Amino acid sequence: MNPSINTGRGDVREALILAGIELLDEQATEGLSLRRIAARAGVSHAAPAHYFDGLPGLRHAIAQRGFVLFAAALATARDDQRLRHSFEKLEAICLSYIQFAANRMSLFRLMFDELRTPSPDLSKVATRSYLILQEASAPYSKGTAPDEFETTLWAMTHGYASLELGRERPPSAPFKAPAFSEMLNNLIARNG
Repeated sequence: MNPSINTGRGDVREALILAGIELLDEQATEGLSLRRIAARAGVSHAAPAHYFDGLPGLRHAIAQRGFVLFAAALATARDDQRLRHSFEKLEAICLSYIQFAANRMSLFRLMFDELRTPSPDLSKVATRSYLILQEASAPYSKGTAPDEFETTLWAMTHGYASLELGRERPPSAPFKAPAFSEMLNNLIARNG
């Protein structure tokens, strides 16, 4: 049992969610099974089925928690008092988005996979993170409809994160992506 997971009475749901996140961080989605999650949480192998109606329910709960963590990371970037200019804030939020994906790629993928069949609760928590990006993009929506610019920005940021374009590539790699900040500057310049 992982000592960081508390399985006291009433904490079993929480322990299972945390165990699932830890397994994703360590072993990707292949490591995500009810038995493995239960073993990591130090509870009966029947507990996940009882608390979540099986792996689909537990995956959904893990995705919800992932979006809570994701929104917190974006909000931390947004609220950084050292950033005064709207571009700096937008850039910090986008880079935080990309960094979250880089640090927790399996969780990131599960979060967005679960959005294919969202519950109202999952939609609500996922929307929180999008609203942070939307708000930061508002000053740059001048030349286009606001939703067109923010959708382009979101697609670029999410694509950059999903394709792991920010990571180092060997010199022999067939493609080297420009720095995200350069792409963001180009997008804003084209829109201005």
